[in-house]
Amino acid sequence: MPRFELQDVSVDDLIADRVTSPLAFEALRSEWRALWTRCVDATPFQSPDWLIPWWRHLGAGAGQLEVLTLRLDQRLVGLAPWVVQTDENGRTLRSLGVGVSDYLGPILDPDVRIAGAYAIAEFLNTYQLSWDRADFSDLRPDSVLLNLPMPVAGAVEIVPCASCPSVDLHPDRRARLASSWRQKLDYDWRRLRRTGEVVIERVQEENAPELFDALVELHTARWTEKDGGRGVLADEAVQRFHRDVVPAFLAVEVLRLNGLRVDGAIVASYYGFLRGDRAYYYLGGFSPEWDRFGVGNLMVDDAMSEAAREGAHTFDFLRGQEAYKYRWGARDEITFRWTWRVPRD
Repeated sequence: MPRFELQDVSVDDLIADRVTSPLAFEALRSEWRALWTRCVDATPFQSPDWLIPWWRHLGAGAGQLEVLTLRLDQRLVGLAPWVVQTDENGRTLRSLGVGVSDYLGPILDPDVRIAGAYAIAEFLNTYQLSWDRADFSDLRPDSVLLNLPMPVAGAVEIVPCASCPSVDLHPDRRARLASSWRQKLDYDWRRLRRTGEVVIERVQEENAPELFDALVELHTARWTEKDGGRGVLADEAVQRFHRDVVPAFLAVEVLRLNGLRVDGAIVASYYGFLRGDRAYYYLGGFSPEWDRFGVGNLMVDDAMSEAAREGAHTFDFLRGQEAYKYRWGARDEITFRWTWRVPRD
């Protein structure tokens, strides 16, 4: 695991606050977004524009907010967005965003990383009677939770959580593909263009609702055809969550929502994100009638090329080791799970 470098800020310089009110939580959005912007390694799944909608639509009925904020001279420099959920196993402290997010965990301003790590450990020790255990999944290898500089009271276990295959967007990415796969992509592009006018429409404010509606329809159609399932967008609460995310991510230029039109009709969709030098492929969908043209693969091919043009170095397929990801030359990146059972006398 990476270690932190020495910094001048001490834990005593930080003011820790516990936020449990939904109104106070939502009021953090602006300064949280500013912190997230400064944390260049933070993922879209750690932004307020993802996690506040998650709480509204998917989390509010399932637990109690338990958010740690850290301030330095009144400026928000750290945030750990958690929720306490109660079930037959007792009270469990989890990250906001579980279930629909591929990377989770606190974010800290780079200038206070060591002091912030101490403050998080102190917070967990101080309020440990508020829960019975903590279960933090989907942590990247550089997560502060994997590098706490002081122990928490109780048994901590760190184990691999999931594999997130990713592709290096090298300038000659296409040339590095297996020749049979590259030839199939080129062949499918040619065949598709012979059927009619082919246009890839990219998201803007005015077409975002239509492109998202098409994504829902095509994703659901694809999974219904595949195994009788309905896909992850069949749940209305999940749809409402994403309908909140789409305009917010569009406003901060993170959203990548594309539709493949053939003679005006949308036959395939791509839903992903771009932040810094990393592109994230979240969901896709396509009409089963157009599957013979490989339109799902063509949307990924286009998204990779567009991400590279925009300066991305990595294309992240996110959780799951589906075989199709490795045809693109993907290599596994591992996330971790941090569990902590609080001691009871």
